[in-house]
Amino acid sequence: MADENPKGVAGGGVAGAADSEAVVDAEGNVGYLDNRGPKKGVIFKIFGVIMIFLGGMDSLLFWRGGMAATDGYLLLIIIGFALYAIGAIRGRYQESEEAEADA
Repeated sequence: MADENPKGVAGGGVAGAADSEAVVDAEGNVGYLDNRGPKKGVIFKIFGVIMIFLGGMDSLLFWRGGMAATDGYLLLIIIGFALYAIGAIRGRYQESEEAEADA
């Protein structure tokens, strides 16, 4: 019984980890494997936010320096919004697929 709950983690560990499997490494650290895999669309969202931030900061720095901002910065912002939207759509489809699988 003591091996099932290593290091005294109450309730098996993390809340909401019902479909996760507890794993103990050689040093006795407890980790959890998520059986669902990575969420779809997260990478697209991250790159979208980075591109929006870079486009906005670059255009503001050019404007502050007294130079006219070019269309390249606007294009960075637009591509960033598009990537974020794609990531949000992919994440929504994964959630609906999981709901259908659970039903």
